Amino acid sequence: MEPLIPSSTLPLDGGYLQQQGHSSLQNRDAINAALARLTPDQQQSMPNIESIANNPPYIRTQTEGLVKPHDPNIYLANDTAVYKKASGGDTQATIKLASDLMHERYHVEHGVSEAPAYDQQLAILKALGAKQSTIDAVQSSKDTVTGKR
Repeated sequence: MEPLIPSSTLPLDGGYLQQQGHSSLQNRDAINAALARLTPDQQQSMPNIESIANNPPYIRTQTEGLVKPHDPNIYLANDTAVYKKASGGDTQATIKLASDLMHERYHVEHGVSEAPAYDQQLAILKALGAKQSTIDAVQSSKDTVTGKR
């Protein structure tokens, strides 16, 4: 297994995905709704997005987005509350999922640095009109991950 990357960027074990139900074609409504919130340029530059039915056991259950080192894909856990609500069209959930995509896109393009990935995520949340409680929760995660807490 590859070494873990902090926070929402923990790597996936490819064998686990194959054994436990890779589901990139199942319920893409949440992904499509999140992508629709982004600008055309952001959509165009987005890496391939895969949804997974189950997080590997070493991934925290609250993790919504994941990347694997040297893998150009973004993985979204479709068993999270945010993903499920976004699938149902919940506006705030689609905003949160769009911000998760931007966070993970940063990692795919630039590597493991968390602070700038969270900065991108926070900027998107604010631009899309996320609730202050969501912005505060992401800021708190950033502070925890970057050691500012």
